[in-house]
Amino acid sequence: MYVKTILQHDMYEAHVIVSDGIYEVICYIYHNQTNTVRNYSHKIDIIDALLVEDIFLAKSKEPVVHKEPGFFSYRLQGIVTDELKPLVAVGEIIIDLDTGLPGDIKKGDWIEFKVYRLDCVLAENKR
Repeated sequence: MYVKTILQHDMYEAHVIVSDGIYEVICYIYHNQTNTVRNYSHKIDIIDALLVEDIFLAKSKEPVVHKEPGFFSYRLQGIVTDELKPLVAVGEIIIDLDTGLPGDIKKGDWIEFKVYRLDCVLAENKR
């Protein structure tokens, strides 16, 4: 995952498009990380999905990125790579959900969910 495009940038925050080369999502970066995001192709460590809801098993086994109303809002579909954390891969984009998965969903399942905000973390600025 890398920063493909910087949409907006100031001293404390940036709005960027993160891509894996196929799929793209708009993400928010906050704090001192924005001083290093001025260069395109900057690697992203992980994307945090905030305000996740409406999680259910997907009907198909393929990544889907559907932009919803709201600047950072998406309906996403991906494969669960870690059910405990939980992590979902949409293509090569790794997303850390802010809520647990329903009890019947496990690693390897394809899920669909709605997210209202995506925050990204630059690779060299790990938490």
